[in-house]
Amino acid sequence: MYYFLKKQDFNLEKYDFDIDISPRLTKKEQEILNLFLTYFDLEKEYSEFIFDFKVFNLTIEELKKYIYSMNKKVISASIYKGEKELTSLYFSIFNIVVFQENKVIYKLSEELRLAHNYGNFFNRFNILAILRFKSMYSYNLFKLFIKNVSPKKEFEFELNLIDFKKVLNIPEDKYKRFYDFEAKVLKPVLRDLELVTPHIYIEKIKSQKGKGSKITGIKFHAINPFHIEVNKDTNLLLKEFTDYIEDFSIAYENVYSYRKTHSLLDTRNYILQNTDSIFSIKKK
Repeated sequence: MYYFLKKQDFNLEKYDFDIDISPRLTKKEQEILNLFLTYFDLEKEYSEFIFDFKVFNLTIEELKKYIYSMNKKVISASIYKGEKELTSLYFSIFNIVVFQENKVIYKLSEELRLAHNYGNFFNRFNILAILRFKSMYSYNLFKLFIKNVSPKKEFEFELNLIDFKKVLNIPEDKYKRFYDFEAKVLKPVLRDLELVTPHIYIEKIKSQKGKGSKITGIKFHAINPFHIEVNKDTNLLLKEFTDYIEDFSIAYENVYSYRKTHSLLDTRNYILQNTDSIFSIKKK
């Protein structure tokens, strides 16, 4: 299963997953990690940058202590099919970090590097984006999104404020004013989620219509980013085989359905091998 996660297209419609990082990154550790991810060079085995006190706002010795602490954090992920857990894995942020005079040389763990390879498990749930989450509440809401996102192209769900706070592990009596809740929790969380699900917007649910009505819940609307990619690939393939298409709607449905569970290359090969059954060929 692990080799499948690394090399194959991971289908979020077929599998479910859970992810966590423990202990949580502190605010300063999060800032440091974001800088390391910014300097990350996928084309090279090792990335590097010149240490600048003004950028990090701490000494090199302080940075070493933070790196030591961060490398003890464990990222865990579990993959499920239905109720059955298929596999669980644990990995670190860094493979190695080297301090050489004023230069910092580092290599991210293999799993984080794999996140740049389109379609695999680490790429599909946007682990690099998740690691950039700034709000401590974003992880919990993201997990809820994952449960609601599949298998729909567009999805929506509604939570009253009490249940929403439970999801985020916020005491019910905290942020009693919606203005405070929105400023301290909702807006920061939405900014984080846009890294993973950019097509998202909310609707505030009110107790009654009219001025002075109380906000009692939030309705989330979003477009599944997986389906955005599948739709793009489907249209790309249909354009390539346009001379063979008689009924576009049928052709779209056939190609789209296959692409949902296969890679772009596999889908193209499938079309080449099964053109007659997928399209009604035009007579020239």
